[in-house]
Amino acid sequence: MDLRKVSIKDNKVGDFVDVEIGNYLYKFKIIEVNDKDMIIEEETEDFSIKINHNTNNIEAKLNNLIFKVSCDKKTFKM
Repeated sequence: MDLRKVSIKDNKVGDFVDVEIGNYLYKFKIIEVNDKDMIIEEETEDFSIKINHNTNNIEAKLNNLIFKVSCDKKTFKM
């Protein structure tokens, strides 16, 4: 998976997030936000991304595949 960018402008449940994967831009919807995590989902592709605020880790689930990505402080901003 070529996850390039997750662009979060507003962080309320129901808001949309732009996610760039490869050369494609997807619209994900924020479905959950708490002190620890944010979960965003793209319904038509059965694709969800969980962003951990504390550890700067991203866990992406696409169908039965799970991808984990760690970001450093320079690239992870919320």
